[in-house]
Amino acid sequence: MGNEGPTGNGRRVALLGAAHIHIRDYLGVLRERPDAHLSAVYDPDDGRARRLAYDTGARAAADPGDALDGADLVLICSRTADHAGLIEAARPTGLPLYVEKPLGRDAPETRALAARLAGHPLATGFFLRLHPGVRRLRALLAGGALGALSGVHARYAHDGAVRGWFTGEQSWMLDRAQAGPGGFGDDGIHLMDLLPWLIPGAARLTTLGAAIGSNAVPETDDHGTALLTTDAGLPVTVSAGWATAPAGLRLTVTGATGTAVLDGGRLTLSPADGPARVEHDGPPPTPALALHAFLDAPHDGETGDAAARLVAAAELVDAAYLIAWPR
Repeated sequence: MGNEGPTGNGRRVALLGAAHIHIRDYLGVLRERPDAHLSAVYDPDDGRARRLAYDTGARAAADPGDALDGADLVLICSRTADHAGLIEAARPTGLPLYVEKPLGRDAPETRALAARLAGHPLATGFFLRLHPGVRRLRALLAGGALGALSGVHARYAHDGAVRGWFTGEQSWMLDRAQAGPGGFGDDGIHLMDLLPWLIPGAARLTTLGAAIGSNAVPETDDHGTALLTTDAGLPVTVSAGWATAPAGLRLTVTGATGTAVLDGGRLTLSPADGPARVEHDGPPPTPALALHAFLDAPHDGETGDAAARLVAAAELVDAAYLIAWPR
C-alpha cells in the first residue's frame, strides 16, 4: 500500500471532499504533524477518495457519515458547491470544522451557511493574518511608524491560469456553478479578509470600483483590481488573480513619514528621515499556516470569528463583481 506518512498518531482527521487545489498543502501538514493524522477520506468521486486513501494510508469511506465515524476533527476541502451538503453531514457531530474558503459561492450562500454554523467551532483557509511579516507590519502601522496613512496597495496573485493549473481534476474551479468567482475572487478574498484587520481603524471597508477580466481562461475571470475605502477615506487597492507573475503577496503602505513594503516574506520600512531597514525576512505565507493554526487550537468550545470573517470578505468580493459585471 502507498503511504505518504504515519497513521494512527494523535487526533483523527476526517477529510470530506478532496477536490480543492490546496489539498496537497494540507496533506503535507498532516504528514509532518506528530499529533494528528488523516483517518478517513470521503469524496463524491470515489476514485479520488481511493487514490488519496492509498497514498496516505487512510481509510476510503463510502459516505460522509462513514468518514466521520471515530473522527476528532473534520477537514472539508471539496468543491465549493459541495460545502453545504458536507457541512450538513458534519455539523450534528459537533466536531471542530476546518472548511476551505470560500464558504459559499457568493455572499448570500455564505451568509446562509454561516448561520447554520452559528456556535460551531469553525476555522478556514485565511492564512495571511498568521504570517509573522504581516503581523509585524500590523504592529508598525498600529504604532504610527508611517504617520498618517495615504494609501494601501495590496496584491495577492499567481500565474496558475497561464501555467495550466486548472485542468483535469482542478477544472471545476473554472465553473462558476461549482466554484463561484474565478481568479479575482479566489485570491482576492484573502486580501478582503486581511485588510480590515491590518489597517488601523479600518474595521469596515467599502468597495467603490472594480475592473475584472480574463486573459488565459475564457470560462471565468482570472484577474482583477478593486478600489475600496475606509470610513476615514483612505484609498485601498486590491489586485488579485491567477494570471500574474511573479506570484505571491505584496503589500505597500504609504504614509506621511514613510513607506512599508512586504514582498513575499520580506518586510522593508523606508522612513522619511533615514535609511531603509528590513523589519522581517522569512518564508512567504502559505496555506499550511491556517491548518497548522487549526491543529494548534485548543478546541475547548470557543467558536472564534471565522464565520463572520468569511461573510464579511465574501460581501466585499461580491460588491466588486457587481460593480465590474452589473447584472
